[in-house]
Amino acid sequence: MITQIGFVSGEILTLLDQLEGTVHVENIKFYVDAPEEVILMSLGWLIREGYAYAIPRETGIEIRQIISDANEAFQEHPLDLDAVTV
Repeated sequence: MITQIGFVSGEILTLLDQLEGTVHVENIKFYVDAPEEVILMSLGWLIREGYAYAIPRETGIEIRQIISDANEAFQEHPLDLDAVTV
């Protein structure tokens, strides 16, 4: 399962790179041939690792790729989850 999540994450990153903008989650499900659960876990991994971020809209969630400079800065200064309150 973990390997499949990695492959699907790569497909999603390729898709985001080709489309150069936001992509609705439902469209990702159309373009990527994988079970919905694997797509959602892959999106979660990409967001957690700082490769993409989610934008909530009235019509659902859109995903956008984070440019590499921002990703490098994120890796240098990761989010302190202990400081976040919900």
